[in-house]
Amino acid sequence: MKKNNDISNRKSNIELLRIIAMIMIIAHHYCLYGGWSKVSGLSTNNAILDFLVIGGKIGVAIFVLISGYFGINSEFKIKKLINTVLQVLFYSILFGLLNIIIDGWVGWKAFIKICLPITFSVYWFITVYCILYLISPYINKVIKILNKKEFIKLLLIMGILSCGVITTILKPNRGFGSLFIFVFLYILGAYINTYYNGKHIKYSLLISIFFYFLIFASQLLFEAFIPNYVNYFIDLTSLPIIACAIFMLLGFKELEVESKVINTISSATFGVYLIHENTYVRPFIWQKVFKNYLFYSKSTLFLHAIVCIIITMIICTIIELMRKRYIEKNTTPIVYKMFNILIIKSKNIVNKIKEEKMKTYFVTGGAGFIGSSLVSELLKKGNKVVVIDNFCDFYNPEIKEKNISEFNDNESFKLYRGDIRDKELLNKIFEENSFDAVIHLAAMAGVRPSIENPILYQDVNCMGTQNILEVMKKHNLKKLVMASSSSVYGNTKEVPFREDMIVDFAISPYAATKKANEVMTHVYHKLEDYNVIMLRFFTVYGPKQRPDLAINKFTRLMLEGKEIPMFGDGSNSRDYTYISDIVDGIIRSINYVENNTDVYEIVNLGNSSPVTLKEMINAIAEVLNIEPKINELPMQPGDVDRTYADVSKAKRLLGYEPKVPFKTGIENFVKWYKGDDCNDWNKKLFEKNSIYW
Repeated sequence: MKKNNDISNRKSNIELLRIIAMIMIIAHHYCLYGGWSKVSGLSTNNAILDFLVIGGKIGVAIFVLISGYFGINSEFKIKKLINTVLQVLFYSILFGLLNIIIDGWVGWKAFIKICLPITFSVYWFITVYCILYLISPYINKVIKILNKKEFIKLLLIMGILSCGVITTILKPNRGFGSLFIFVFLYILGAYINTYYNGKHIKYSLLISIFFYFLIFASQLLFEAFIPNYVNYFIDLTSLPIIACAIFMLLGFKELEVESKVINTISSATFGVYLIHENTYVRPFIWQKVFKNYLFYSKSTLFLHAIVCIIITMIICTIIELMRKRYIEKNTTPIVYKMFNILIIKSKNIVNKIKEEKMKTYFVTGGAGFIGSSLVSELLKKGNKVVVIDNFCDFYNPEIKEKNISEFNDNESFKLYRGDIRDKELLNKIFEENSFDAVIHLAAMAGVRPSIENPILYQDVNCMGTQNILEVMKKHNLKKLVMASSSSVYGNTKEVPFREDMIVDFAISPYAATKKANEVMTHVYHKLEDYNVIMLRFFTVYGPKQRPDLAINKFTRLMLEGKEIPMFGDGSNSRDYTYISDIVDGIIRSINYVENNTDVYEIVNLGNSSPVTLKEMINAIAEVLNIEPKINELPMQPGDVDRTYADVSKAKRLLGYEPKVPFKTGIENFVKWYKGDDCNDWNKKLFEKNSIYW
C-alpha cells in the first residue's frame, strides 16, 4: 500500500502540540460563542471561562510558530495552496447550503460571501494564514541570508512593532495587524528551527505553564479592577502569550514521540477549525447542541466544557478525515490538472504580449565585466539581447566564457563570436536581427597597455566604432549608448570633473581614442540625426571585475601573502563606482535615447566620492583581515593623479543616483571573490606585474 507522505513525514512531537493548540482554540470558541449572560465580577465560573479563553490566543500563536518552524525548510507548493482553498470552499459552501435548506434563501450577496469566505475574511484566521503562506517563500529568502546577529535584530524590530506599534496604532485582531504579527511569529518559528535545533532548554514546559498562569492571574486582576484594558493583555500581541507559545514549542521539540495516529489526527486540525468555526455551525454547536449558557451558574461548567471540547474535536476530526479520503483524494487531482491547463494558457498569452513589447538590444563587448553585467540585467527585465565579443587574449578568454555561461540556455540571448572590425559580420548581425538600440562597450581597455600598442588601440577603438556607426546608418538604427572613460579628463586640476570641461589634453592613447569616439559620434548626431549618450565611466569595480584591475589583483595578492606594488605614495585617488550603479546608469541612458529626440549628451557615471590608493588597499585589507605588504614604486606613465566625477548632470538628466558606498562594494567584491562563483583559476589567470587602473 502506498504511504501517505504528508502523514509519514510529520514529526509527532510537534504534531501533538498542533493538536493541543487546536483543542485550546476550540476551548476559546466554547467560551466565545456559548450564548452566556455573564455577570461581571470575580466568580469561579467566570475564572474557568477566562482560563479557557486564554488558550485560544496561545493556540493561534503556536499554530503560526509551527508553520515557521517547518516552513523555513519547506518549498512553496501550489498544490498545497489549491488544497487549502478547496478545503475552505468545501465547508463554506456545504454549511451555507445546509443553512439555506433549513432557513431559506439568504440573498445573492450573502450567498457570494458564503462561497468566497477568504475574500470577505469570514474566517479572519484562515484569510491571514493563506496570505502568510503565499508570502512565505519571500520571507524565507530574506531570513536565509541573515546571520544569527542580523536575525536577532530583525526579531527585535518586528517584536517591538508587533507588540507595541501595531497594538497601539491599529488595535486590530484582524487585517494588516494580524498579518504583521503572523509574519513575526513565523520568523520566530524559523529562528527556533535554525538556532535551537538539537539544543535542550530545561524546564521549557514548566516555564510555559508558569506564563499561562501568569496570564490567567493578570486576566483576573485586570477584569476586577481595569476591565476596559483586559483584552489588550490577552491579545495575540501580548508578550506573555507569545512567550508561553514559544516555550511550549521548545518543550515539545524535546519530546521523543513517534505515532502515526498523532500524525493522522494532526493532519485534520485545519479542517477541524473550518468546521467548528463556520459562521452557521458555531451557534448550532455551542448553543443548540451543547447549550453552554445553561451551565454558566452550575458547578459542572468545567466538566461540561471538557466533554464538549473533546466531543467537538473528535467529531470534526472524523468529518475532516472522511473528506480527505473520499473527496479530496478524487477532486484535487482534477482541479490541479485544470489549474495547470489554465496556467499554461495564461503563460502563453502573457508570453505573446511580452514578445510584442519585448525590446532587442545589441551589446558590443557583452562578455566582458561591464557588458555581461548589463546583459544580465537587460535579460532580467524581459528583453532580448544580442552580443558580439571577440574573446581576445588581453586576459584569459575563459573568464569571459564564465561571464556569459549563465545566459547560454536563455532563449532571449544570442552570441556572435567576432570582432567589431569585421564589417561583413556586423552587417550579417544586423540583417539577421532587428534592434531597438545599440550599447557599444567593446574596446581595447587599459591606459598603460595602450602606451605599448597605440596602433592596436586606434584600430579597435576608433575604426571598430566607425564600423558600428556605419552599420547602424545602413540599417537605419539611430539610438546609441556608448562607453567613454574618465581618462579623457587627463590631469585636469579642477575637481570635480564636469562634462563641459575642455578635454583636449589626453595623456594616453586609450584616452585619446575615447575622446575621438566622442567627437565622431557627435558628427553622426549632426549629419544623421543619431540619438547618442556617451558615458564617461569612473573606475568600475565589483563582482566579475577583470583580473588585471587593481582591486581584483590586490585581493589576490593579499590572500596569497604577496607584496602589493603601489605606484606612487598612495595619495593618488580614483572615483570608484560599483558595477550595479554603472549598469543602472546605462539602462537609464538607453531609456533616455529611446524616449527623446535630438539627443547628444556626454554624461559622467561615477560615485562622486574619490578614494586614495592607500585607502583602497586598507579597505580590502580590513575586509580580508590581513596586514598588507606594500612595495612602493614610482608613478607609471599615463596614470592620472585623480578622478572625481561631478554626477549632477546624470542625476538631472537620467535620475541616476549611485547607491553603493565604497566599503560596501569592497565587502561585496570580497564575498564574490571567495565564493563558488569565482573559481581558483579566475584568481590566478592574470600574472602580469603591472596594474591597470
